[in-house]
Amino acid sequence: DLWCSIGFFLFGNADQTLPGNGKYSANELDDNSPIKLVQSFPQELVLLGRATVLLKGIAKKLEVPFSLADKWGPGCALTLEAASEPTLPLWGKETDSVGGEASNGEASVASTPGTATDAEKIRFLQVLRVLKTWGKGKGRRFLERVVTRLPPNLKAQVLDAELRRQERKELAMKEKMRASRQ
Repeated sequence: DLWCSIGFFLFGNADQTLPGNGKYSANELDDNSPIKLVQSFPQELVLLGRATVLLKGIAKKLEVPFSLADKWGPGCALTLEAASEPTLPLWGKETDSVGGEASNGEASVASTPGTATDAEKIRFLQVLRVLKTWGKGKGRRFLERVVTRLPPNLKAQVLDAELRRQERKELAMKEKMRASRQ
């Protein structure tokens, strides 16, 4: 009943009595606290346990009724339900339209399995394009953060090099457009 008490202590209501017929105290600093009686705690739960104790302490101090178990209950039930069903990776799922997107612009899964043609399935190249866009955005943000912290003379050189790169890119686009018109 020690582990049940820990579960109730971390995730249950603050005023709830712990299992064990009064053997365990709900006060974290008490010698009979279930947390103090544990010799080793799973590392995966350490941060979660600290966060929940913090949330419960804040809620108690502010006199706000709060139960993490009540908040997480529906989501946990859905997770357990979904865990029993096999799933496919994103690019293996079937979609409603040829471009891999529904009419509202979001990717959607076909309602009847096995009805999509090969052209309607999300392709690896589509996923790759999304990753490429994401990577460009991350890289751009990283460079902006780095450039703002550079010394002024080095910052000027970096900005000058970027300006030349953009000018070359624009020139190449103009050449390409000129060649396509001819």
